[in-house]
Amino acid sequence: MWLCGITGIETPSNLIYLFGILILLLISFYQTALLSKQADRITRLTQVLSIEKFYREQKEADRTDEETTK
Repeated sequence: MWLCGITGIETPSNLIYLFGILILLLISFYQTALLSKQADRITRLTQVLSIEKFYREQKEADRTDEETTK
């Protein structure tokens, strides 16, 4: 009741709904930021793995070229 009087909200139930909605919005924003960070990490990991795979294939190709020229 005290907080309702300060904020100008007439009924305490409306204040509770407002707090609930605000908490849900904060959780949603937090999860969105977390998801975005994870997507960036997955992209970076995929790029690193692709580069490593490319270098490994190049090394194997160089070895087979050396073996065929001998």
